[in-house]
Amino acid sequence: MPRQFPKLNMSDLDEHVRLLAEKVFAKVLREEDSKDVMSLFTVPEDCPIGQKEAKERELQKELAEQKSVETAKRKKSFKMIRSQSLSLQMPTQQDWKGPPTASPAMSPATPLVPGATSKPGPAPYAMPEYQRVTISGDYCAGITVEDYEQAAKSLAKALMIREKYARLAYHRFPRTTAQYLAHQ
Repeated sequence: MPRQFPKLNMSDLDEHVRLLAEKVFAKVLREEDSKDVMSLFTVPEDCPIGQKEAKERELQKELAEQKSVETAKRKKSFKMIRSQSLSLQMPTQQDWKGPPTASPAMSPATPLVPGATSKPGPAPYAMPEYQRVTISGDYCAGITVEDYEQAAKSLAKALMIREKYARLAYHRFPRTTAQYLAHQ
């Protein structure tokens, strides 16, 4: 039976591939040359919109750099304040041996007045403002004031337990929370 497909020599195939590659390369070179000569949607380099967008990008970069510098400064100052407040919150030997005494190192915000007794109560000018919860809407929410009171008591009890075990494990407990828990 005769062959239906002619047998190709590798040299013929190599020559054919080389010719195809040359044609493709020549076509690509022609397209590049014609692209620079005439394009339907080419906008000149001095386009005001392009310049405006470039300026905006530069300004945004500058603002981002400034914000990052400010953020770094803010983080550094926050870390400094945080480390100072942590050092003030660390329990001293007084906390474990006997009743607390007023010392300027433990509470720098509360002034020490001679003749006055030291109370652990919050001073109105030294305490930060906290958001207060307003209980309303029990008629439409279905939650009664008694339920709110029970939830608040449970939360206070849980915080007292947390404070107890934090002290036993030599962990710190927030000073402001401890002051408010001491008044109950």
